Parts: sequence; structure tokens; C-alpha cells
Amino acid sequence: MSLSATLAPGLPWVLRDAIDRAHNIVNQRQRFPELSGAAFAPGVRLRRRHRPRLEAIAWVVAALMRRCDLRTLRVGDQRDDGLCNGVTVAKLCATTGLLPWCVARALRDLEAAGYVSSKQPVQSYRDDEGATRYRGFPAVRVVSPSLFERLGIGAIKLARARAHAAHRWRRRHSPPASAAAILATRRAVRQSASRTTPAAAGARYSGLLLAIRGEHPDWPADRVRAAARQRLGL
Repeated sequence: MSLSATLAPGLPWVLRDAIDRAHNIVNQRQRFPELSGAAFAPGVRLRRRHRPRLEAIAWVVAALMRRCDLRTLRVGDQRDDGLCNGVTVAKLCATTGLLPWCVARALRDLEAAGYVSSKQPVQSYRDDEGATRYRGFPAVRVVSPSLFERLGIGAIKLARARAHAAHRWRRRHSPPASAAAILATRRAVRQSASRTTPAAAGARYSGLLLAIRGEHPDWPADRVRAAARQRLGL
């Protein structure tokens, strides 16, 4: 098996670059002081992790990047409603070829370093006797921007890639504008233009659309337009 991103050709370039750089965890250990603890105890002589343990961490990082969503940095199967189904340790074992205890230890090391965070979804339900029971689901893990930074991917590049991913997600999931929404939008523009100059009215309305989309990237187009008209008082 190989850490090369050529095994995942459909990924965005940022994730492919991160996969290609995952081997630096083994070859350039000084770039990841959180894994050794040097970032938390500067100047203290610390015990170095063995190479096989670092290799397991690199494998797990590559596996997480293959399932990462740039828009939210969540790892898992992305759903159309904007939520995410987590990836089990068994699936990570199948991807990396590592044993379960080795994957679990690598995940703990990444969480302790602050490179990955995880949340355990739990659902409550009633059993046949009416008692409240709880059902757990695979943990949803989120990759920290600090991991991209340690891998050599700057904050500006990551921000641009995430903005592009959010734009693609909105374009793919936003339903087409209905006839009523189009008429309401045109009416709002005409009413705004009657109060101010046409150029100023159009610029103000366009600016509100961009601002609302930035505040609520998951909103559909109709809801964004309605919010813009409400802020204009139309």
C-alpha cells in the first residue's frame, strides 16, 4: 500500500497534497512538535516515539484525508442534508491495513496533539418496556486546520480551498429558484430602485446576498433571497 494521493484521483488538490505530505510525520518529526509533546513542554527532553508508531499515525492521517470534507473538515460520508456519518475504526483498518488497536492508538495520539477532534453521536429511543435506551453511532471526527499547517499547507490556501468547496456544495444542493421567488426578487429590485439610484440599489441587494450566503452557507437560494428582501424592508 502507498500513501500517494494517486490512489484517490477524485479528491481536491489540497487533500491530495496533504496525503502526499503525510510521510513527513515520519521523516520530519521536528515539524510536528505536538506529537512529541515538545509544543507543550519546551526545552524539556522528551522520549521520542518509535518509527512504527509514527508510520501508523501517517497512515491514519492519509486515511482521514481521503474521507475529509473540505467545507466542514469533517471525516465521513457526507449527506445531502449537510450532516455526516462517521467512519468506523473497522473501515480505517480496511483502508490502512493496520490492526484495530494500532488505529485506535494513532487516533488517540492525533486527538492528544490537537490535530483531530471527535464527537460521538448518540440517539435515545424507547424499548418495548418503555424504558429509555441509547444507541451510539460511529464517531464524527474533525480535522484541525493546525494539521494542515504542520503538513505545510498554509492558512490562506486552505481558506481558499474551503471557500471553493462551500461554493460547489451550495451550487449542487441549492434547488432552482421558483417562479414566485424570481418574481419577488424582481419586485424587490424595482422597489429598491424607486427609492435610490438603480446602481446603488443593485449593489446593495447583491452585497446583502453575498453577506447572507457567507453567514449561512447551507441555506438554499430561495431562503437567501427572502432574507435579503427582509433586510431591505421589502
